[in-house]
Amino acid sequence: MSVDEKQSTADTTSSTLSKVEQTSLFMAAGRAIESRKPESERAFYDPYAEIFAGTRGFEQLDRIIKTLKIPKPEMFHAHITFRTKYFDDMIKAAVGKIEKKCEEKGIKKLPKLQVVILGVGCDTRSYRLDILKGCHVFEVDMGDVIKFREEILAHKCKAKTEAIIKSVAGDLNDLEKFNLGDALIKQGYDTDNSVSIWICEGLISYLSSSSLDRVFRLASDTLCCKNETWKDLNLNWFVANCLNENTPVEDHLQQSLNVTFKSSFKTPHVLLEKYGYKEWSVVPSGGKCKDYKNDYLKQVENSANVRELAISFFFYGCK
Repeated sequence: MSVDEKQSTADTTSSTLSKVEQTSLFMAAGRAIESRKPESERAFYDPYAEIFAGTRGFEQLDRIIKTLKIPKPEMFHAHITFRTKYFDDMIKAAVGKIEKKCEEKGIKKLPKLQVVILGVGCDTRSYRLDILKGCHVFEVDMGDVIKFREEILAHKCKAKTEAIIKSVAGDLNDLEKFNLGDALIKQGYDTDNSVSIWICEGLISYLSSSSLDRVFRLASDTLCCKNETWKDLNLNWFVANCLNENTPVEDHLQQSLNVTFKSSFKTPHVLLEKYGYKEWSVVPSGGKCKDYKNDYLKQVENSANVRELAISFFFYGCK
């Protein structure tokens, strides 16, 4: 089956998704554009992004760029690249720090690593990041999104992975009916012998304050590692991004995507402090990455194109 035929299938399948669920398509389009670059120039390679995006994802991307009145498409493409690369590298950094801290403490048997991806959408990290080989990855999203992913990855792309993927279907904005903690544990989530990295990319904007509180409490307390050997090593990570509060960009994005945002922040570090994260960092999308030394991001952060798009904050906390 050709790429065009696969994209046509993706368009047909993605048409059943809600407006909010379809927002993952323009991100896939942005990743596809970056992945088309020569290997020596691209920040990452996502072989599945083109198929996930379909024509609908590229149309979304063009509409956002026009609505935001961005003079050059590359400016918004750079933001998507920055965002994708940040989460990729933070996963790698978290794994590296976990291994280093265990080594410093003389812990020979490393804890099992598990990753929770909230609002997984068109995320393909389970398939493209080698560092997740052998890891338990819990992919959480609405049931129709999970089905869409299976249709594209398993049936159309014949994608293979060495990660141990567990799909968890449920509505993160209805956590009274959808017990996320129980659903994860039922799928094998371990609070005794594992450490965790929670990924919340592009989701916070769509969560109500009560849902956001429940998610943070689960990640930072209820489902934290309870093993006495490891619990003081700050091995439980939460990596996320959120929109910059009350900016014109926020309004324009809602208009172009035909969605309503529920949460945004001026000071996301307050969230991390509230839930007891002992170590944290916040990076504006166009700001200075003082403790973030990735050469590619240093290049992007110095770009006026990116600085003009003060769209969001990227942050992590560990405890």
